[in-house]
Amino acid sequence: MRKYTHPPQIDETAFGFVMDQGLARIVVAWLSDNGQKVHVRNAAPRFDLETPDGFIRCRRYIKNIVDWGRGHRLREIQGAFDFVYAQQERQKMGASHDVERDPFGCQSSPLTESDLDDQQTGSDACSTSSGSLEFDAEVRSYLGRWEKMNNITYLYGLDYAPERISLLCDQLVDTNRPSFNRSLFKDQIVGTPDEYGIQMLRDLHRNMAREVDVKAGVIRYLFPGINDISRHGLKVKYENSFKRERVLDPVPALSKIARPRPAITYGYSTDIPDSALSKARRWSRKRLSPRGGAIGECLDLAFPFLTVEVCGYGIPEVGDTTEYLAEYQCKGASVSCINIVSKLNDLMRQYPNGPVVSDASFSVVMGQLGTDIFVSWRNDDGTGYHIAPIAGYYLKAREDYIHFRRCIRNIINWGKGERLAQIQEALGLIIEQDENKKMRFSGNPGIERVRALVDGTTAQGSRRGIHKPMKS
Repeated sequence: MRKYTHPPQIDETAFGFVMDQGLARIVVAWLSDNGQKVHVRNAAPRFDLETPDGFIRCRRYIKNIVDWGRGHRLREIQGAFDFVYAQQERQKMGASHDVERDPFGCQSSPLTESDLDDQQTGSDACSTSSGSLEFDAEVRSYLGRWEKMNNITYLYGLDYAPERISLLCDQLVDTNRPSFNRSLFKDQIVGTPDEYGIQMLRDLHRNMAREVDVKAGVIRYLFPGINDISRHGLKVKYENSFKRERVLDPVPALSKIARPRPAITYGYSTDIPDSALSKARRWSRKRLSPRGGAIGECLDLAFPFLTVEVCGYGIPEVGDTTEYLAEYQCKGASVSCINIVSKLNDLMRQYPNGPVVSDASFSVVMGQLGTDIFVSWRNDDGTGYHIAPIAGYYLKAREDYIHFRRCIRNIINWGKGERLAQIQEALGLIIEQDENKKMRFSGNPGIERVRALVDGTTAQGSRRGIHKPMKS
């Protein structure tokens, strides 16, 4: 909790939205310094909502206001509650210490064994019989504490991002950059996929479709499926929870928020014969995953790099993911992807001139008003994480829809190209070092038996202890 010697000041600025006959305007109001007068002004020119350009500009302006409200202004309000809470605690020094309090005065029981049930997912833990917790101050307080506990910093742009991250993002979101090989993505329907996809999103929005229907639509039209990417060494999983050993530390009473369950996750397959990932799965299983998981695996795929969270267009019901909660889920998923790569980079530091794998992780949040793409990375000193938006789209507009699809293709192309090459080089070095160690002990029959088990070979009954590989 932050400590204040004086009561913090809260920004008293307020915004309003006025719409009349298809024209919208945004007004801003603030209190004069002496507190005697309220000033009201137009914050921006009028927007013509009947034109795509006016609608998109209005939506982005509103989103900037929302970002300010849940960022800078929310921190000021939380600071005021922290100050009030600290003053109350000084007057209640004899209060019980087995009850945990948050800045909003909410109470929660200490973490119990039932909170660690692996069957419960993040969205389930944040649902109640009363429906969505989108505006529940208690949940927002816990989510903020979870973010601070794990040193996650939200940035509003790439101005303070490392050069390696900013250059990568510039390449991926550049609309003038030629898209990669189109053969990677076959058209899944007859006709023009873009036109069908745009119409599908418009129909879902008009009908206020639930989350499950929106997921089915975007999986079919927006994102490449397993048949399109499997031959390139990639793998996609739907609606699977991350393994607990991969995620961040939980917060009491909301422990599952740290165990995300993305709608879509892209990574690499370890089932391709003779690939570096399949070999490393056998050779280095215990080195990267002390709890018994395969090398770099999460959701039965290796080294995930892109996750997608989807929200419904209607009123959220029990079990649905709200846009506010989806952003925190995408933060947890991105950081989990970073932690998997960090284990491999930690191993590379043991070797002279060992390669470094990019720790950039991308996530997509598809909300009611629009879709945002985020990039996450780890501090160079390994003390915390950063997440920042790199692009926002209104997918019911044709131009934004096409640009979004191109950006997703560029990210997957980076994953199957540059990033996969870095991982294969690092894993190849591990395999080579292990091969050299085994050559030193090749005369020891006991070591030979262990080698046979690890390498997937079996002894063929030779009296001299010679082991031959199994015939396929």
